[in-house]
Amino acid sequence: MITINFRNTEYLPAKLLYFMVYEYLERRGLGKVEKGKMGDFGNYGNAKLLGWGFKDAHTYKKYLHTIFRNTDFYPESMIVKKSWVKQNKELVNKFINNCDFVVKPDRGQSGNGIRKVRDVEEVVGRIDDNFWILQRVVEPRLYDGRKFDIRIFHFILRYKDSYYNILTKCGVAKTCVKKYTNSMNGFLTNIMHNNKIDNSRPHIFNFFDFMKKLEKNEDKRKEIIVSVYDVIRKYSQLLCNKLKENNDCKSEAQIMLYGPDIILDKDNKVYLLETNCSPGILIKSEINHLIEKEMLLELMDNIVMPILGRGDVNLDVYKGKLLFIEKLS
Repeated sequence: MITINFRNTEYLPAKLLYFMVYEYLERRGLGKVEKGKMGDFGNYGNAKLLGWGFKDAHTYKKYLHTIFRNTDFYPESMIVKKSWVKQNKELVNKFINNCDFVVKPDRGQSGNGIRKVRDVEEVVGRIDDNFWILQRVVEPRLYDGRKFDIRIFHFILRYKDSYYNILTKCGVAKTCVKKYTNSMNGFLTNIMHNNKIDNSRPHIFNFFDFMKKLEKNEDKRKEIIVSVYDVIRKYSQLLCNKLKENNDCKSEAQIMLYGPDIILDKDNKVYLLETNCSPGILIKSEINHLIEKEMLLELMDNIVMPILGRGDVNLDVYKGKLLFIEKLS
């Protein structure tokens, strides 16, 4: 009996690691594993280690900004530091041009540090000398007078020097608990932020259920859904190009989980605000919890385990219930 090893498990969220190693074994009748020890998968050898995730540096907003800037799906953005802004006030003011922008910290999470700004003095007052992203505010489409964003979980898989986009039918829509205004009131859609304000009001929905609530016209609804997946495809290709340049993972197979934050403007144009490497999957309060587990079982059964066991998986033709794979060029 040889134990399967996951490389770089520090980049694998704890709940996800627990499910993929411990709970998976029990669900499939392969045995029970003592918590804290890596699972034994029988005759699946460790010659082909599964690398997970990527260095934290490759998920900072600054890094992603350099990949996505000047695309048609990423709002106008600029990387700033307080000292640099003070020295280049005219340039920054010209960039803002009396429009609504936000500043958000390079390594921020849970909505912390995000503030609206309209001029250079507000920028200076809101940031420090770490890296920040100054990003144009997209005038959003609203649901019940509330701002929302969308997150569709997906994976990028490297296998035998080829890259694949594993798209999923698993996603959430996150709404604000407060009505949207031009101030910060009703601006943040972060789950933890909204829980702190009012956890009695529903503010997270299954993506496809939400789309039926948002758009009653079936043709328009399908058009929006297709546009959301098209943006995921576009940014996945850009990520793939960058990963090819500086990926230091030596495993024969590597898998990376992403959760984009996507927003619709008032004309239904789709924008990518950012993407997350630890995107709140398997959080019990989320409406998608059971669907996410089914998605991960499909991933383990049809992709992870065959790769580890045989090493001859034909990924170019896989299309499952909750996952479908497309090869990235």
